[in-house]
Amino acid sequence: MSEDTITLENRLLQNGCIVMYYSPFLMEQHSCELVLAGWTFKEIYAASKGSQNEFFDQVSMQLDFPDYFGRNLDALNDCLSDIVLPESRRLAFGLTRFDLLAQQSADFAHAVLDIFARMERSCLMRNERILLLIQSSNPNLNFPPVGGTPVLWNFKEWHNADRMKSPR
Repeated sequence: MSEDTITLENRLLQNGCIVMYYSPFLMEQHSCELVLAGWTFKEIYAASKGSQNEFFDQVSMQLDFPDYFGRNLDALNDCLSDIVLPESRRLAFGLTRFDLLAQQSADFAHAVLDIFARMERSCLMRNERILLLIQSSNPNLNFPPVGGTPVLWNFKEWHNADRMKSPR
């Protein structure tokens, strides 16, 4: 593992397991660097319309949930807790256009993030790492803390001005 990649992992995880991105290109760059560092990356197109049903369809398909997946937050929590991590014990998820889901229901989007944050804490007990990269086309998207930790923009788009000039 290169020192740059270790630094990237540390920078992304410094404020918790959930990191927001405005630029899809930057999220893709970081996800590629994580893969090169041994992480498994699963990309999920969170929404084209922002519906919860669409989100559950995408998550279920991309994460190979069982047929009995209940398509609700409790079932999401249960199925995520059953995921077997790869041999590297490091798994990153990318949720593209998460802002559409949040626009339809901020409470639902926050609950999804909270489920992933709880999953990450559980994984830490087994010396495993989970990272959730969420992409938003809304540069002003924000969430209350999840798992007692605020959801923050990535270190390269930390300042509002950086997101305003970032290529889409």
